[in-house]
Amino acid sequence: MELGQIEGQIRAVIHSSAVLGDPHAVDWIISKMSQTDVSRCAGEAFSRITGIDIEKNQLALEQAPPGYEEADELAVAEDESLAWPDGDKIKSIWTNHGSHFIAGQRYFMGKAICSDVLKDRLRDASQRERHAAALELALVDAGSALINTRARVR
Repeated sequence: MELGQIEGQIRAVIHSSAVLGDPHAVDWIISKMSQTDVSRCAGEAFSRITGIDIEKNQLALEQAPPGYEEADELAVAEDESLAWPDGDKIKSIWTNHGSHFIAGQRYFMGKAICSDVLKDRLRDASQRERHAAALELALVDAGSALINTRARVR
């Protein structure tokens, strides 16, 4: 049995796929957008890899999908600020833009991971993206300390 098929582990696998940053996982991530309990998490993972902002590119549903129940309080708390991705629109965008990405290459917000890209995202990104960039930068650049992303940005 694969890790992504174990009850309760799907969210961890989606987050891990975003951290890995390999576009090879994007089709699978898009398929998870139809599962309401992890849909927004999958949307964030898609954006983290591709750099395609779901809200700015009008790829979000206007409201929660039918049948959504706020059963998992942890998921609700983690995802409440995230948009509901429209899986059909995102699949179409990915079909058109996916060829720009190389499977096996790691990406962060649509760009190949390197120190300069991560430092740029630390300055010009949302809090969640800044936090992810800080963690990645600490891993990529051995001389870099983990930056406190909880502090206010000027």
